[in-house]
Amino acid sequence: MVLTAKAAATLDQISGGRFDFGVGSGWNFEELRTHGVDPDTRLERLREGVNAMKAIWVDEEAEFHGSFYDFPPVWVWPKPAQQPHPPVYVAGHGPAAVDRVLDYGDGWLPSHRGNYDMKKLVADLRTRAAGLGKSRPPVTFIPKSAGPEALEYGLESDVDRILMPIAPNSLGEVEAALDRCLAACALAHG
Repeated sequence: MVLTAKAAATLDQISGGRFDFGVGSGWNFEELRTHGVDPDTRLERLREGVNAMKAIWVDEEAEFHGSFYDFPPVWVWPKPAQQPHPPVYVAGHGPAAVDRVLDYGDGWLPSHRGNYDMKKLVADLRTRAAGLGKSRPPVTFIPKSAGPEALEYGLESDVDRILMPIAPNSLGEVEAALDRCLAACALAHG
């Protein structure tokens, strides 16, 4: 986690403060176990990890004491270009993801998984954040596939940004995918 905080701060410095940090708790329990993570503790581990990284990014002499991460005062450089730190986007779907964003995140990366009303949850996130005196959390939607339906769903849900997925294929296939994204944008914006 210390190395991840350092790597993220370095990317933020190199990018001139344009780095957004996305985190997620994981859904593939078999994979989590092969990485030494108990699926039952993944949510608390994620919360602690994000809070520990924020301490490293913000504090000159950072220390953290939790159940999963515990370190005495340390000096870790570089510090991020963005102050107080790069925005942490919490991935997930449903009401529990909104709770996690409000607890330790700065923005939300809703997934297309699950059966939930994204527009309702985006509004709920913003209303609850305002009620807590927090700034408006940005929402970045990454649909399963690029196309006009996905773009329309994101626009109707009042998200701030939509990142259309493009698979790493041959140049011709990537160009065709980009053309489909442009066509979807043209349809959505008339």
